[in-house]
Amino acid sequence: MTQTKQDSAQIYLSLTWQTMLNFRQKVSQPECLDGAIDDEKAMLPQHQRDDDYSAMAISGIYKVMLAYSFGKYTLAVDRIAQTQPYLQAVLGMFFVPVFHFYSALSHLALLPSPLAWEQAEILAQVEIHQAALLHFAQNAPMNHLHKWHLVEAERQRVLGDKLAAIEHYDLAISLAKANEFLNEEALANENIRLDRQS
Repeated sequence: MTQTKQDSAQIYLSLTWQTMLNFRQKVSQPECLDGAIDDEKAMLPQHQRDDDYSAMAISGIYKVMLAYSFGKYTLAVDRIAQTQPYLQAVLGMFFVPVFHFYSALSHLALLPSPLAWEQAEILAQVEIHQAALLHFAQNAPMNHLHKWHLVEAERQRVLGDKLAAIEHYDLAISLAKANEFLNEEALANENIRLDRQS
């Protein structure tokens, strides 16, 4: 990509590569894109100077995913707000459903909240993200329906409907497995295991 001067593609690939390295290697801050392939402290100002909204959106989406995956739920929700303004730059790309999926899961991870108004606000945010996921699931169920079911399982879990939660976990697992979304199959299996232990 460097030789053919595919600069944008190289940036997006570097973001993806660094994200995967964060999952595969032990790093001090796995929720940050700060490594050998991509260093957000250096690259984010460059993306801003270049008005590279796509890079800022992709970086933000990966950082939401990483924060959620490593249990930094409040940080994930902060990153959702930071990323939202740049989503328009990646419309039509697979990143947008990923954003809504991890955004909904991040919000749900903050529940139950001791404050009723805060809980209602969080559930309203989840509803927005889940409606977007449903739209994607209706157009490409093989890619997105399992995501919707996993979010619904988590929503039912925090609302206290254990039977509905298990039903949606099972659907998420079977659909993810059938369509070879191994990471999301594993995530659904982990979440149902934790739900059954509680």
